Amino acid sequence: MTTGGADFVVHLAVFYDFSYKDHPEYQRTNVEGTLNILRFAQGIKARRFIFASSLAACNFPENGAKITETTPPDADYHYARAKKAGEEFCRQFSEHFPCTVVRFAAVYSDWCEYAPLYKFLETWLSRGLYSRFLAGRGESAIPYIHVQELVSLLRLIMRKSDELPRFALYSASPDGSVSHKELYTIATSYYFGSSKKPFYLPNYWPIPAW
Repeated sequence: MTTGGADFVVHLAVFYDFSYKDHPEYQRTNVEGTLNILRFAQGIKARRFIFASSLAACNFPENGAKITETTPPDADYHYARAKKAGEEFCRQFSEHFPCTVVRFAAVYSDWCEYAPLYKFLETWLSRGLYSRFLAGRGESAIPYIHVQELVSLLRLIMRKSDELPRFALYSASPDGSVSHKELYTIATSYYFGSSKKPFYLPNYWPIPAW
């Protein structure tokens, strides 16, 4: 058995494919990998295990509703099911040592590594044909969190570890989401000096019958 000890094990490793297709790494990395790290943390007698889950493990709430710490991880696609498995593993292992689950919002930094956000900005701040198009009415939205705020939360969990329950789940998210229309207005205002008027596209594009 591995020895040496550790105060905290923070498990951030994950596989994600924006194609939304099934991939064996969801099982190998996200499910089996999480289980292996939990066993490792138990072996070195970690004071607390911190698991990075995701708000994406939960279904999109209905209008006016919010995802909270009591929302079940009920989204039904490969990534979400893998995160659900990881959360359940943490609940089981908390019988042996303290475990904390943190559901991340979409994490970005000053470099804007979050791929969808980067692609939106790259498109909107260009002068190409699609630079002023928004899907639907632009009201679709997701929550974002800056990596520095996330680090502050993880440090707080570590600092308060002795006061926390053996198992707990927290949302690393602002109180609300930012719509694509809001992002578009802010981004174009800062970049061009004034906001650009967007063109809204319907959910489907009718094909004329010839």
